[in-house]
Amino acid sequence: ILFLFIALCGSFHAWSQERNIWSRADSQTYNLSSGDLKLELKEISNQVSSVQGKSTKVSFPLADGQMVDFLVKENPVMDSALAKKFPNNKSYSGMSVSNPNMRIHFSVNELGLHAMITSHGNIVQYIDPIKDGSKIVPERYEVITRSNFRTDGDKLSCFTEFTEYQLKRNV
Repeated sequence: ILFLFIALCGSFHAWSQERNIWSRADSQTYNLSSGDLKLELKEISNQVSSVQGKSTKVSFPLADGQMVDFLVKENPVMDSALAKKFPNNKSYSGMSVSNPNMRIHFSVNELGLHAMITSHGNIVQYIDPIKDGSKIVPERYEVITRSNFRTDGDKLSCFTEFTEYQLKRNV
């Protein structure tokens, strides 16, 4: 009976890590279940606090339509004081389970997920939120290659507020 209980618990744990967080909307557009993604990433944060360097498997779409599993871990880039001030801004990195030459770097914040996938031969793919005019469409993402990247006339937007100190120093 104990063996059966352990086997069931292991099966449930494996199933819980196999959430399908992406659904295809059309050829290059995907819907992301941000709630499920946050659950996946929360598992990493919990593991990082107890064991440094732990990772979890998260799937991401490629521009050609295939889904790739990546072993992902949190990759903090902010100073700890700044990270405390902006706890919803997190950065992650990972490596494909099936192709060690394929890497992912992504961030998640209140504006959504922004990812860059690189692989052998300088192939670069981006996963970014879809915009309708100047508004981001919630949970809707486009996957494109660098060669198909377009700006659609968008100008670079900076959401950083300058402080009086920075303005005086002409930074």
